[in-house]
Amino acid sequence: MSQEAENFYSLHEFLKNEPLENITISRGLHEMWRIYGLQTEDDDCNQLNLILEEVWSETVEENRKFCLKQLQDTDKVASLLPKPYYVTAGCNSVEEAFTCSFKIRYRGIRYSWNELKSLADADLFRFYEHETWKPQAIRNISSLKETISKSNTPVHLRLLEKINNKEINDLTYDDPLANGVIDLGCNYFQITEEEFDVLLGEKARIRKLNKESSIKNLCADFVHKRNEIQLKYRFILAPSQAIYHDRWAEPIYIREEIAHNILDMILQEIKMDLHQISKCSENTLVTIIGRLMDVAMCNLPVEFEVKVIRAEKQSIASKNRKISQGTGSRGNRPDLMIKAFFQRKWNELAYVESGKWKSNEDKIWDDYKSLVRFCIDCYDEISKKSKKEELRKFFFAFGINIASGFLIIHGLARENGTRFYLPIVKTKIPFYNEPVEDVENFIHALLVLRNGIIVNLQNLRNSFKKKFKGNNDNANKSPLHATTIGSPSLK
Repeated sequence: MSQEAENFYSLHEFLKNEPLENITISRGLHEMWRIYGLQTEDDDCNQLNLILEEVWSETVEENRKFCLKQLQDTDKVASLLPKPYYVTAGCNSVEEAFTCSFKIRYRGIRYSWNELKSLADADLFRFYEHETWKPQAIRNISSLKETISKSNTPVHLRLLEKINNKEINDLTYDDPLANGVIDLGCNYFQITEEEFDVLLGEKARIRKLNKESSIKNLCADFVHKRNEIQLKYRFILAPSQAIYHDRWAEPIYIREEIAHNILDMILQEIKMDLHQISKCSENTLVTIIGRLMDVAMCNLPVEFEVKVIRAEKQSIASKNRKISQGTGSRGNRPDLMIKAFFQRKWNELAYVESGKWKSNEDKIWDDYKSLVRFCIDCYDEISKKSKKEELRKFFFAFGINIASGFLIIHGLARENGTRFYLPIVKTKIPFYNEPVEDVENFIHALLVLRNGIIVNLQNLRNSFKKKFKGNNDNANKSPLHATTIGSPSLK
């Protein structure tokens, strides 16, 4: 049976078998959108009317035929109340219930369509994932096992054994493994430091970028200034962040300036937002992290414009994936995104999900899985613009989780045909009484993220030049052309 035929069958079965009190215009539109996706008002309303008429002609049950006939009136459509209402009112049938005006809500198909559309536009109307994910997950895992089996190292063989022991019923639709990704930070796989190198080569050494003693001195000075502030203010602040690539792309004096600006920004936030921070406000936390990201992404030595996107804007990469799969038309919305403008459009490079200062484990795990999905969508979207073999050599899609006072950075990369989700760094956010080492780790994490974005963009630029040799405009520009974004220098 084709996918279109399966969808057709599914919607007809809903109208034929669902209890009558559950069959309403809103439910019908919901089922149709879940299967076919959101279309135009005319297309949706005409299609629903056509399906109602077809099911009505195939139905022999009198009450159901009456219910379906009522729903076909586009100007005056009844939505049945639950059965107890008309039973207790002395009505013996659905038809009698329709004659009781106080038991009926009249709602046209077009009126209902516009109501639901406004909810969908406000992101207040979402579809639950259904069990249809399992066949695709099985195919993803099968392809993953086939790819891994081609590498005959001990770590690849152990990964293969671990995956073989995993049951599909133990997974969820958004589990990394179900999406064909090996999560190297998962305790289930127990990957050692040496094995990171075996699996990802030099890209794994992004975790081992050296720390500069001069930045440690800056962090010590920051702790001293922060302690002076704490004598006057009591405060509590949240989240956590992470790290990236094999060599520093910028000289030390630039990294020192960025570190100085970040530390000044942290001190300002402690002074300005003490009250909101002490209440563990998630919005305040996301806002502060967004400002720190602005400073960390300021004056990148690449020709692309880079922005930190706020206000939970939808991910276009997520939207394109849903449209191609026929599972929806609106992308998921991370708390923050880092985007760069190239190839005549804004492209996503990193995603941030945050909870409150003390998030529960369910929230942290949900955010973690969402970030894996975002990173997969990001990698797939960037793959459309660059040769996959070129992209494999350098590209990371970054997922940044702010959870329980920590900033945690992961990167999704591809090696030998397999996608891996690599834990890069986990560090405390230094808003309270953290020692110099924690402040240094936090600054180091932001600098690693900055370096990873630079490496991504510079190599993407070179990849585009190889792909489009005839484009002299981009080829003649200096790779060190700097674009200022975000917050200005605070020195």
